Amino acid sequence: MSETIAVTTLVENSVYALGLLAEHGLAFHIQSGRHSLLFDTGQTDLLLHNALKLRIRLAEAEAIILSHGHNDHTGGWEAAHNATPRTRLFLHPASLAPKFAGNPGRQRPPHRDGSGKR
Repeated sequence: MSETIAVTTLVENSVYALGLLAEHGLAFHIQSGRHSLLFDTGQTDLLLHNALKLRIRLAEAEAIILSHGHNDHTGGWEAAHNATPRTRLFLHPASLAPKFAGNPGRQRPPHRDGSGKR
């Protein structure tokens, strides 16, 4: 007996479908039979927009799982949790702790287009 598992990318660095938005971050919706969950939540609440466009009913998710504490995986957790009131949150206790950001005294690497802009 095999069961189908559908993994849908909600947030990623690039998009290939009209109406979807991209950001630096990652979020997946995983569906197996009647069970669904969110794995990571991207950097912002963008996953809400893309889930709506993809006709994914986030309110039915049973859990949110955060892989690790980087903001591009956890930044949208509050919006995701508000949209999924029945969910349980699975994460490392330090995942949502404040993180160091920036690199004082070090020059940022140039942007991919060579402009130095970010």
